[in-house]
Amino acid sequence: MRYVPAACTVIAIICALTSLAAASHAAHLWFQSAKVRIEPAWKLEVRGQADRDVVTGTMTAFHQASRLNQRAAIWTGIAALFGAISAVAGALPAIIASFG
Repeated sequence: MRYVPAACTVIAIICALTSLAAASHAAHLWFQSAKVRIEPAWKLEVRGQADRDVVTGTMTAFHQASRLNQRAAIWTGIAALFGAISAVAGALPAIIASFG
């Protein structure tokens, strides 16, 4: 029972660092998503169809931004999960001590 506080502290620190890394990765993905530019896809279409090029470029940019947003949301969920595990592991010795 005496090793519980030390093990919980190690788990809490590892989970907190994992949470920090996941949150940083999510922030980077959202930053990349914000930098997506809408540009006409001139290389994909015939030169005379400017309206169609703009729509194609817009759809491509929205798709790219939505994929980055989706990945960032998943990484944010991972960060929240490991943050919660870290908090529980940090409080666990006090909870165990209150019952014993």
